[in-house]
Amino acid sequence: MLKQIAVGGMVVAAALGTAGVAAASGGGGESAQAGGSTARSFARTTAVPGLTKCDGGAQKATYNRIVNEFTIVPEGPDVTLPGTDLVVKGPARGRDTLNVTFSTEDQLRGNASHDEFDWAELEVWVDGRPIQPFGPSSSPMAVTGSPTYAMNAAQFCTRVGPGLHRIKVVTRVVDNGNDDALSAWFDDYDLRVEQAD
Repeated sequence: MLKQIAVGGMVVAAALGTAGVAAASGGGGESAQAGGSTARSFARTTAVPGLTKCDGGAQKATYNRIVNEFTIVPEGPDVTLPGTDLVVKGPARGRDTLNVTFSTEDQLRGNASHDEFDWAELEVWVDGRPIQPFGPSSSPMAVTGSPTYAMNAAQFCTRVGPGLHRIKVVTRVVDNGNDDALSAWFDDYDLRVEQAD
């Protein structure tokens, strides 16, 4: 499917897909962000739910991809943010740790003031699959739900083996409210990948 996206004030066509990720929750009420049944109270639990360990050793390389132009992403299926597609080489043998940080100035546009449960989701994919932390469609990671400008960041981690590995930052805009004409605005963003033994 082709979708038009504004990049740095220009409209470009981008191929969109949903491979490797569960569809975003569109009905509201199920996600933790929307106050649904998957929400948990940490005050009532002693275990750390959903804990994933992703440890590495000595740092081998650092990659930075910085985009100083804005991108507007419309509501709909997954979009790879322009400039965040990066290929790294894995180790000759064994496994390396990839620690990925993504920071962006962002804003959710078009949501009504009383719509508290609209947002732009964010994932980092390696080789076509989301890496930790990511949630099922019932508990997505939101990078913004605010109509005001903010600088937000998230960190992700995975381990990779030999060969080439493609990293990309994927977002989607979700309307759980009144079918507003939503879009997400991203500017001055930075993808940083630290590769370690």
